[in-house]
Amino acid sequence: SRGLGACVAQLIIIGGGKVTITYNTGEDEARILKQDILSWGGQCNILKLNVLSDKISLNKELKFNQLYYFASPKIKENKSLAFDRDLYKKYFEHFVSGLDKLYKNFSYSTTLKIFYPSTIFIEDQNKFFKEYIKAKFEGEYLCKKISMNNNLKIIKPRLPRLMTDQNYSLIPGKYCDNYSTLLPHVIQMQ
Repeated sequence: SRGLGACVAQLIIIGGGKVTITYNTGEDEARILKQDILSWGGQCNILKLNVLSDKISLNKELKFNQLYYFASPKIKENKSLAFDRDLYKKYFEHFVSGLDKLYKNFSYSTTLKIFYPSTIFIEDQNKFFKEYIKAKFEGEYLCKKISMNNNLKIIKPRLPRLMTDQNYSLIPGKYCDNYSTLLPHVIQMQ
């Protein structure tokens, strides 16, 4: 309902698709985004969803052909040389366990495609984000397993640094444009 998920929802609507946006916190942002989409003549549902919950329940009447997975825990630097197991566990719960639970409880058509945004940090090996990198890499591995076992198309690009409300104060440097970076991937999902 915000950040990269909001960008993707807008791109899908511009392309003529229908969207269901989710939020865990930020119900107000979700409602504002829905109103914007409706004002453009698009179709939009909103659902409260917490990927950390033991039981994920989705409206089984809604059938989806695409899943864009934008779990967004707060990303923190770890300047210590020691690996922070608690921080890693938090990331793992969002990027791996959350995706696994959502996928298993998802009502989808036989043509489901999954978009799992990974990170260029894996290639950069930034030592201050070692826990984040490990969890994202394991998320990529889960995507590979799901794809092999279910013959699904999963797109898992390692995105460059994009401007979000999470990282603009964390990581100084150049950022790529969200819309122009995400558009080719949204097109690839069609």
